Amino acid sequence: MSPLAFILTVFSILCICYAGWKGGSPERVVSFLFSLWLLVGPFRKTLFPSVWDRLDIPSFVVDATLTFGIVLVALRANRVWPMFAAGFGLVALLGHFSRAVELDGMQRAYWAMTEPPYVIISLVLVVGTYLHGRRSAVFGSYRDWRSSQSNKMPKA
Repeated sequence: MSPLAFILTVFSILCICYAGWKGGSPERVVSFLFSLWLLVGPFRKTLFPSVWDRLDIPSFVVDATLTFGIVLVALRANRVWPMFAAGFGLVALLGHFSRAVELDGMQRAYWAMTEPPYVIISLVLVVGTYLHGRRSAVFGSYRDWRSSQSNKMPKA
């Protein structure tokens, strides 16, 4: 593992721990999903080494699972930050889809669309957790999840 990859992994682990410790339910769910993603990564890379010259299907499956989970949290959470995290996860999936369509060259572009978004998701998770703590301190406790009653149309 390169020194940069090690530093980014430690940074992500610290972000996950902070969100799990200080965050509400949405932060804990995303930190759990993200920690699973980090744990599965080395096993996936051992069994199926990363390739940048063609679509990396195991990486796509792991990334798609994480992104799907974050999108579900973003749709139900009473927070704004999961939308940003889901957006960066979708950028990584677009990188996989674009690699599946265009197979000539572009190894650096494939890497740039699939690897850095998860570092940004770590940062979004920490900022969202921090802002949740500030909001709770100023306004008191509030719901972690949107209620299903707010999604219903009023009766005429």
